[in-house]
Amino acid sequence: MTKLTLLLLLGIFSFNQAYAEKTLSDPTRPATYKKHVKKKSPTKKRVVRKRKKTQPLELQAILYSPSRQIAIINQQRLKVGDSIHRAKVLTIDQNSVKLRRRKKDLTLRLMPTGMTLRPKYPN
Repeated sequence: MTKLTLLLLLGIFSFNQAYAEKTLSDPTRPATYKKHVKKKSPTKKRVVRKRKKTQPLELQAILYSPSRQIAIINQQRLKVGDSIHRAKVLTIDQNSVKLRRRKKDLTLRLMPTGMTLRPKYPN
């Protein structure tokens, strides 16, 4: 009976040792260590870049005189030739600003002074 128990314990011990060698790692190895496994080179994938949405341009004011024209767009002072959000200022008139973005011309206009943004309701 003792020989059988001894043989059984010896078998369990040898199995545990073989299993431990496969699963246990070096305790001095950093936790972020990864084995370098040679991977097959991936096939070239076409990278599709999403275009960022262009920010809306808001004309807030125009300072116009014969010697100097300045437009305030998105809280930035701009003159002819300046750029904002990939749009170049082409001309500044008394009530409008002409810009070019991606080969397209845009015209921003000031609202007339009598016009309001919110409708007035009677009391």
